[in-house]
Amino acid sequence: MNVKVKKISIEESILEVETISGIKELVISKTKHGHSYDDFGKWDITDKQYYELEELVDYVIARMSDDSELNVLWDC
Repeated sequence: MNVKVKKISIEESILEVETISGIKELVISKTKHGHSYDDFGKWDITDKQYYELEELVDYVIARMSDDSELNVLWDC
């Protein structure tokens, strides 16, 4: 499964996820009480891919909150 981080900011981040059935877009938005994003549990992905995507979302939210000391830049 390929994932492209198209945007990451304090207010909103956008991930482009390649599923078995096609490209899906996952938008993570800052809210008054934290962050929200659409449930991707019904997407055409495996259980392992679901959990890995969940970990990536957690990382992105940490970056949005400026809680992460890890700044990863992928150039591949």
